[in-house]
Amino acid sequence: MSPTPPSKRQKILTSVENNNNNNIHSNTSSNLSNGMEANGEFTDLDESLYSRQLYVYGAEGMRRMAATDILVIGLEGLGLEVAKNIILAGVKSVTLCDNTPLCVSDLTSHYFAGLNDIGYPRAEICKNKLSELNNHVSVRVLNKNKLGTEDFRKFSVVVLNQASEDLCVEYGDICRSLSIKFIVASTCGLFGKVFCDLVPTSLYMIQTGEVLPSVM
Repeated sequence: MSPTPPSKRQKILTSVENNNNNNIHSNTSSNLSNGMEANGEFTDLDESLYSRQLYVYGAEGMRRMAATDILVIGLEGLGLEVAKNIILAGVKSVTLCDNTPLCVSDLTSHYFAGLNDIGYPRAEICKNKLSELNNHVSVRVLNKNKLGTEDFRKFSVVVLNQASEDLCVEYGDICRSLSIKFIVASTCGLFGKVFCDLVPTSLYMIQTGEVLPSVM
């Protein structure tokens, strides 16, 4: 990553100055590089890694991101891409959940897998590769075929990929009862869809009054 231009760099440093006039800097042994200490409190950020994100999101946005635990369910091609982007963004942790054995057809979109991985759980296959993308983010695997309420409780956001309608409703109800943000994503050929339940309230508005076309 190339250095931040001087004009932008100054804005970044100014925006995250704390009361002691300590600017963000590379991590020391006392704190993690994504801005989280062992006790879970936000301190400093690795400026060389997150400088552009700090400029775009601001200190508050990065602080919230660095404190977020995310569960990604479903590690086909779509779920893998979702997990990759979240990890690169610098959240606190990403937990992967998909015990489905990898099959030959998965290789068309699962770019972290090869022929030797066929038959092994999707989440286990991609964990190590995803961890290498950002060593400041904790990447774990949840080895369960069916999740219950307690499995969701520690997460801030749940992303469910390529799931049946029944499973979307079931997990969505659990997340809403726990005030966890819930996102459903799926693709079908060239088309895709996303549903977001950003509890406690969500507002949906079509300004033109027209009915949205459906292609699924």
